[in-house]
Amino acid sequence: IIDHERKRTMVIRNEALPDADLWTPWDNAAKANRYGFGGNDYKTMLSVDSGVLEKPIILKPLEEWKGYQELSLISSSYSSGQLDPKTVAFYAKP
Repeated sequence: IIDHERKRTMVIRNEALPDADLWTPWDNAAKANRYGFGGNDYKTMLSVDSGVLEKPIILKPLEEWKGYQELSLISSSYSSGQLDPKTVAFYAKP
């Protein structure tokens, strides 16, 4: 996710989480501030989650499954020339 205004890029890495969920809390709960947003913050909020959505993982007794999502910020902007476009494509599809 590239934020040109703040000159930063959010890099999302994950393992064993093949799907992504992109959503905004534009609903009555957000407007009622049930999520803890200030004022109209919910209007500019975007959530990107990695997960297992399409095909469930079914475990047998005593089996384990692990997955993780890592979020990090790079203090740069793609348009500044400081961020390699190949790296952006790599991180977008780990």
